Amino acid sequence: MKRRNHLVSVVGCCLLLVLTACQKSSPPPSHPIGSTSSGSGPGPTATPLSSTCPLVGTARPAVLTNLVTGTSPVFVYAYNNIDSYQPAHHTATLFRYESTNGSKAVIATFPHSNLFEAQLSTDGEWILFLHQRDSGLQELEMVRLDGKGLQTLYCVSKDTYIGHILWSPDQKMVAFFEVTQQQNVYASTLKLLQLATGKLEVAVEQQKTVDALKPFTLPEKWLDNTHLYVSEEPLAGEVYPSNLSLLDVTKGLPQSLSRLPQLVTANQPFFNFALSLDRRMLYTSQCFDQGAAALPIVFYGPSRVSVQLALGGPKKIIFQTPMAVTGVRAISSTTLLLIVNRTLAPGDQNAKALAHNGLWKINTDGTGLSLVWHARGQQMISFNESIFDENDAFAFSSQGLYVIKLTNENGDQFLSLRSLSDSRTQMVAQTSKGETVDPVGWATI
Repeated sequence: MKRRNHLVSVVGCCLLLVLTACQKSSPPPSHPIGSTSSGSGPGPTATPLSSTCPLVGTARPAVLTNLVTGTSPVFVYAYNNIDSYQPAHHTATLFRYESTNGSKAVIATFPHSNLFEAQLSTDGEWILFLHQRDSGLQELEMVRLDGKGLQTLYCVSKDTYIGHILWSPDQKMVAFFEVTQQQNVYASTLKLLQLATGKLEVAVEQQKTVDALKPFTLPEKWLDNTHLYVSEEPLAGEVYPSNLSLLDVTKGLPQSLSRLPQLVTANQPFFNFALSLDRRMLYTSQCFDQGAAALPIVFYGPSRVSVQLALGGPKKIIFQTPMAVTGVRAISSTTLLLIVNRTLAPGDQNAKALAHNGLWKINTDGTGLSLVWHARGQQMISFNESIFDENDAFAFSSQGLYVIKLTNENGDQFLSLRSLSDSRTQMVAQTSKGETVDPVGWATI
């Protein structure tokens, strides 16, 4: 899905969220906004407004001071050192990369921590993220693009976990999923945080359960300031969402998932979706696999791409293929990009099956399929999972560049800038074992 080809899993008492991350090697030194550097050294300490946790069960209003920005495009990404053999080295860092000259600057560094699900505000001035300390404390925090204004909005303890944070386009609300596990009983809710007041509201509440394989309601993407796409996804097991519904937050809260209009009912375990640039149409890709009961999930294809009104309505299949389409994005009013990620079962050495893996381009009417570039070997391709298309990592910079993430079979990750018009490629960051790197989005300085 738009954010959910990554999973939320509870393993014992640990919710595994997909990490947001950044670049291999030690962070470069701090620099004023707009300056450049590629040196090495310790990262800066973000200036906090209030970095202590508010009272349990309450949230704190956000303080959003304006940042004077320029016109130079920068790409924000995040890094985590998650080496389980050296927990003392756990470090998370937010970086910005200037695509015009290749320089990097640290926004903020967080020792003994990991960052999850970092995303940019619509105006590109603030970064919202989940901060998990090695102690197990999980905090919803934000920091400005220049590293100032660090503030903690909400905290949960070890037996409670939050994820799928989504910042509304008008920057007034944050939606997130929260689950508490006590004596093998799970209590989950989909919540809304009003940033101006710190008010917390339950948007969708579910009955307590002892079954971690029962689908839970997760926020996926804001359609606009009042409509939120939500999915159903089990907390445990290597399975993917099967349904997509639409929540109207103006119709009284909390609401029941069973009463929400359902836009996608998938009999297969994997789908991905994207909005048209005018946010009127919803494109959905669905990929068939070897069967949800078999682990790990192996994507074989065939696949199909469909379109319907963003608010729901009849669905039309525009493209069918034997390839394994695992991602879709709209890049213009007439063009879609498709990710093909055919995978191999353990022990399968049939490299020919991977021949079509890569990034493809197609017209919105399903015609004109063409290969943009081919993935090597068993590299897995992923779009950024940011919240808002205008600042999506796959959005184009003023230079016509976009960011793509590759993960090879050894777990090494690569973040690079590419162009659809030519073969230009700029390596932004790469990691080795025990490190992760993830895109956040475009901004300007």
